[in-house]
Amino acid sequence: MLGESSTDLDSFYRILAKWNDLKVSIWDVAIDLLSSWVFVILLFFLVLFFGEPSIKVDKIGSPDGVHCGHLLLSFLFLR
Repeated sequence: MLGESSTDLDSFYRILAKWNDLKVSIWDVAIDLLSSWVFVILLFFLVLFFGEPSIKVDKIGSPDGVHCGHLLLSFLFLR
């Protein structure tokens, strides 16, 4: 009886350890995705506000001196 309960306890601890590993790996993936999205958004706003003025773009008909970020926004939202 004692050996049987310890086997059940061992299997319970094994299941608990696997569950904890799964939770940790899910959090790792979530943090990686969040950090990559934060990087993409940061890069987007850096280009938007500090981008070099572009040369005249005939497709959109925008005047000279339009920032690259504004062109990127217009390509994204006008499609």
